[in-house]
Amino acid sequence: MKELTLQRKVKAEPMTRLAYNNFRGWTLPSNENGADLGYKLTTLDGKHVSWSPKEVVDSETVSESTTYVDRLNIERKELSDKVIKLENYIDSVNSEETEEPVGFGIHIKQLLIMKQYLAILDTRR
Repeated sequence: MKELTLQRKVKAEPMTRLAYNNFRGWTLPSNENGADLGYKLTTLDGKHVSWSPKEVVDSETVSESTTYVDRLNIERKELSDKVIKLENYIDSVNSEETEEPVGFGIHIKQLLIMKQYLAILDTRR
């Protein structure tokens, strides 16, 4: 089985498990608690609707991006995390032992460009 990390924007409406089952026209299974707090999640195109427990949604929510600055800060945080991971990778790998066809130097170039991009985002904040 694959392990996936998904990130997508959805509309999240607070809703109990029972209310969601009622919304779907389903009977609440006897082994489920209708009072469980959660969210009805709808993709922005409206094609997929699901329900998830509140603690799952809250723990997996990247952010509520409402303003330009919010979105800029999210982008900067994500890029900063990637820079750290690439730096750790570069530090852990012997450049002469890499089996990548493009060679190890491309990682250094990528890191330099990512850091330049970080500097641009910092200037825009």
